[in-house]
This record gives sequence, structure tokens and C-alpha cells, in this order.
Amino acid sequence: MCSYKNYKYTINFLSYYPHSEESIYRVLELKSLKKIVFPASCPAPEPMNFIEVNSARQIAEKGCLSYHSPTSTTNISLLNESGIYCSIQTTCETLLMNSNIIIKFEDNQKLLQSLNTHFFELLFSEIVPIFKPFYASVYDSRSRTRYLPSGQHMIYRDKISQRNYPLQIKWITYFGLEILETLGVERFRKLETCFKKYQLFQGILVILQEEAFEESNSLHRERREQAESELGILEFFANSE
Repeated sequence: MCSYKNYKYTINFLSYYPHSEESIYRVLELKSLKKIVFPASCPAPEPMNFIEVNSARQIAEKGCLSYHSPTSTTNISLLNESGIYCSIQTTCETLLMNSNIIIKFEDNQKLLQSLNTHFFELLFSEIVPIFKPFYASVYDSRSRTRYLPSGQHMIYRDKISQRNYPLQIKWITYFGLEILETLGVERFRKLETCFKKYQLFQGILVILQEEAFEESNSLHRERREQAESELGILEFFANSE
């Protein structure tokens, strides 16, 4: 539904907390999110047709949610005239699967002018307590997959639970309780290369810089690498092998 758009920034929330379809409605009823998402269109059962919705309640009334029994997942995709795409997928089967929220912002000047750290902080402050993510981030959609010197993705797999946890800093990053227990809170006391860092719900929110992060800007990339160095992320991966 969003493949033909040119998106500049993406927000991604990942949660291993068991979520039902009720979580979708609760998230879309949040003041900060419904303000930017609605009115919107979502795919209809018939190919190439869309249903217009103005609220979370209308999503329920018009039966817009998609259900997948084998994986016990529920999802919704929304696209609006402002150039914002929102996708939410929830699951109660959280042994290895995660629920997620993805919000994409089209690359147009009018929309991008409204995106700043204050806006994202407000959004995170409302979504995090409800969705309980283990990791969430705001990043330049043009960012490429990043690897460790060993060639491994910057993702830690817990040997007991077999769950995957991204361990990297983006423009704005939320490290939830599971990651804090893995990395250790003391590492964040050493983090100085950032605009803000503070406790949010059960985790820590880190804002790398006030200025919008551009993947093509070498100074921005160097700042990110310095912050990750202060957190000791490469050291953590090396000791985990």
C-alpha cells in the first residue's frame, strides 16, 4: 500500500508483549496519533478498493482489520492525503513473533517541517506505556542495514528465549526493559554524545541530536558511532560471542 511513496522518515515500535486487536484501537485513539493519521484510507477486501475511515471506532464498525489465524496476528494499514502511512500488527503469540507499529512520513517539505524532537517525544510518551516496546526508533528511511565488523547484523539474539533485539542508535531510540536488562543501565550513564536521554516508562529514551538526522551526512553518522561507542555496543557484541 505504501510502496509507491517516497518516504523520508520512519518510526518503528517493536513489542514482545502479547497484544490483541484492542491494542490497535487504543493506539489509534491516542491524541498525538489520531491527529496525524485520520482521515485515512485502508484496503478493502476487494482488490484496488479502499475504505475511508475517520477514527478508530470507524475501523471497528467497517470491519477493516485483517486476521491471520495460523500466526494469531491482526493488522491494519492506513494511508492519508498528508503523506503519512501507518501500519499496526499485533499478536498474542509472542514466543518468537513481535507486534509492531510502523509510521512513515512522505518526503515533502510541508510535512517534514512539522517533524521535530518535541513532536516525537510526545508521540513516544503516549505510545510506549500502552504498546510496551522493547525497542523503538525514528530514523532516516534511506538508512541501510548496518553490520558489525564480523559481518553480523547489529541484532542480539538471546540464547535462552531466542528473541532478537536491535542494539543500535538511531535519530531517536527507545531502549525498553528487556534491552536494559541485557545491556545494563550503567552503560547509559556513560552516554554523553546525545541531545537528550531520560527514563520513559520502563526504559530509556535517547535523542541523538535536535537536528533531523540525515543518513547522507557524514557528521551525523560519526556522531551516531561515537554514541554507540560510549554505550559499548561493539564491546557487548564481542563479549557475547
